[in-house]
Amino acid sequence: MKNKPLYIVTVFILLSFQGNLFAQEILGRVEDEKYINTIFGFELEVVEGWEIQDEQTRQQLMNVGVDIVAGNKEELKDLMEESVAQNFTLFLQTEKPLGVPGASMIILVENLAAAPHITSGESYLENAKLLMLSAGLDYEFPKDIYSEEINGTTLYIMEGILNYSGKIVSQKYYCYVRDGFSHNFILSYPNTESLPALEKSIRTLKTY
Repeated sequence: MKNKPLYIVTVFILLSFQGNLFAQEILGRVEDEKYINTIFGFELEVVEGWEIQDEQTRQQLMNVGVDIVAGNKEELKDLMEESVAQNFTLFLQTEKPLGVPGASMIILVENLAAAPHITSGESYLENAKLLMLSAGLDYEFPKDIYSEEINGTTLYIMEGILNYSGKIVSQKYYCYVRDGFSHNFILSYPNTESLPALEKSIRTLKTY
């Protein structure tokens, strides 16, 4: 387990992974240094020079994350598995090759039909925080959830710091809810040197 990339753990804390293969229109595409998804109505510039992982690799990594995060907690594992069919893992970009510690960005969308009480990015992230804490991992949240407007869209942001087996990873979760789906952009970074590139990417986000 100690050889698994740390972002596998931190990514899966927020959402489970939808195991089936989806039409390319749902997964989106990378074109002219942009990730574009016309089904969910958004696009943003990718980080130049970073690796873009394919759907099969994303599935393998997220499946590993189930066991790492849930461990022997059957109730937590059942909760994650129940949400599998509601989630879409659309995009994963890593600063370095798999197996080498580094920063990453993952984009996930969740169908909220089973959670009608979640109507904003803020309420979604509050629920996500409860899930993280219930996993029993050493997670800290240095500030309250806050909002930021990016190109006309209000996103809610949650910052977290995870200590996993002595390794520290920081994260910023950007989220907005639209048309019954949560749109989640998870930035993970072991040090602040990689954060500017990630933030530059997220600030190019355009929704339509």
